[in-house]
Amino acid sequence: MLVKTRLHINAVVWVATAVVIIVLFLVAQYRVTDAVDKAKTAGEIVNGSFERVVFRDDYIRTNSESAKVQWLAKHEQIGRLLGEASGKFTDPESRRILAHMIDDHQSTGRLIAAVIRNRESKYESGTRGAGFSREIENRLLSQLDLRLYDKLLQARRLRESANGRLLSSLELAGGSIFCILATVTAVALINSWTTGRTIADRIGRLRQGALVIGGGNTDHRIDITGNDEFAELSRAFNVMAAQVGRSRLDLQNEIAERLQVEEVLRESEDHYRTLFSSIDEAFCVIEMIFDEQGMPVDYRFLEVNPAFYKQTGLADAQGKRVRELVPNLEGQWFEIFGAIAMTGVPDRFERLAEQPQRWWDVYAFRFGKAEERRVAIIFNDISQRKHTEEEIERLNADLEARAAELEAANRELEAFTYTVAHDLRKPLTAVSGYCQVLREVCGDRLGEECTEYLHGAYDGTVRLSQLIDTLLNFSRLIHIELCREPVDLSEMAQALAAELVRAEPSRQVEFRIAEGVAVVGDADLLRVVMTNLFGNAWKYTGKRSEAFIEFGVTTVGEERVFFVGDNGQGFDMANADKLFVPFQRIADQEVAGHGVGLATVERIVKRHGGRVWAEGEPGKGAIFYFTLRT
Repeated sequence: MLVKTRLHINAVVWVATAVVIIVLFLVAQYRVTDAVDKAKTAGEIVNGSFERVVFRDDYIRTNSESAKVQWLAKHEQIGRLLGEASGKFTDPESRRILAHMIDDHQSTGRLIAAVIRNRESKYESGTRGAGFSREIENRLLSQLDLRLYDKLLQARRLRESANGRLLSSLELAGGSIFCILATVTAVALINSWTTGRTIADRIGRLRQGALVIGGGNTDHRIDITGNDEFAELSRAFNVMAAQVGRSRLDLQNEIAERLQVEEVLRESEDHYRTLFSSIDEAFCVIEMIFDEQGMPVDYRFLEVNPAFYKQTGLADAQGKRVRELVPNLEGQWFEIFGAIAMTGVPDRFERLAEQPQRWWDVYAFRFGKAEERRVAIIFNDISQRKHTEEEIERLNADLEARAAELEAANRELEAFTYTVAHDLRKPLTAVSGYCQVLREVCGDRLGEECTEYLHGAYDGTVRLSQLIDTLLNFSRLIHIELCREPVDLSEMAQALAAELVRAEPSRQVEFRIAEGVAVVGDADLLRVVMTNLFGNAWKYTGKRSEAFIEFGVTTVGEERVFFVGDNGQGFDMANADKLFVPFQRIADQEVAGHGVGLATVERIVKRHGGRVWAEGEPGKGAIFYFTLRT
């Protein structure tokens, strides 16, 4: 609970107590006033009764009219007092007493009337009835005395009731006020004691925590729970300690970083000095000198490294002006370095210096502030490189000329190849046509041996024609322009497998083709590669009853390697270098082929920036690998 709330509770309790006491005081005052009023009324009834006796006795003694009037008036006054008392006394006992007193009052009134009539009749009858009237009057007066005594007794009881009510009101008010004051005082004392103890305890814990945190232990936390001001203050202290701890840690880190930076700077300066002294490139810092018109006319060497002398041959240059060392230095150097000093834009260039006659590779940049007009220069003698570049340019020109000659020779060779192919096709076409004509016209008249010779000649022309086509296609691979596009090799392999199965449905061959193998390349040329590799695998597994052909991709380092493998005839690795040589066949000669397929594969793969190789073992199959630069 908040301390402020506790103080508010104390204040509210005291205010409520004051209000209750005031209310009790007002109630007690009302009850006392009512009791006093009732006691006064009872006293007036008693006094009126005594006065009525006095007036009665005066009337009996003097028999005067005024005494009778006063007696009757006092009797009526007592009646009114009894009527007023009936409205004031509300408790059952008082009302019973009042009822009895009213009956006595009425009875007294009748007795008074009887006494007056008896006295008046006595004077009217003379002496004859005087003795009898005296006796009646004495009896009536005796009854009045009895009624008076009873009324006084009842009036005293009524006054005692009023006095008792007054006393009870005073006792009730005093007791209630005392109980309330005692209760409130106890509550206030308990609340003040607990509040004071809580405040003292929490202030002590706050003070102790503040001393610990102030001593440098920012990890310390003040453990004050609750929802009062001290708990809020402790949380604020804890947040402050955490922030101070973080700030302290940041400061320590910053100091450590600065120390590291200073150490790095020292090391950097050492490295700079070491580098400055050991690099092969010449290095210098110059100060530009301008004339009155602001034109650069000279510069002074402020700092040079050992390589400076080796590169330039200028000894003891530090502190001297370049005009002193090289009087005929070209003005281009002043313009270049002056512009860098003024604009701050660095420059990298190569220049030929006339004095001395050398080529320089120069990188220059402004060093320091603009008003200091300093320029740092790193330069290197590239005269030998320039001579080498000139020689390379000459050799490149010769190479381009030779390449042009080779290109012309290739074009002539290609034209020659097409010419030879065309010239070979003419007699082949004639021989093939004659063979067909002879077979159709003279087939029945030819003997079996002649027919066999005729078929052999025709088949030879067909194979030679296919060989010519193969050679032409092989020669074209050098000049075909690649059309690179996304190619799905898996889909291509599936299609080739389906074609092979349709061509020889009787064979039992299992195809293991990896899914989703895609590359970027020339689709037509890659189809030639896949066709040759799948065709070779199909041919060289022909003698296997349970053959398989596999296509997939693997990774060697960061390179994707594609492969086509089989469990066919295989080959001896000693002959692996002959596989991709045109017209070289190292496998079973019974298998049809021209010896150009793998050479075509190698040429297409190289056109794609890749390489191709094979692994095999006789009788266990072969695997052909190739890569593509996509």
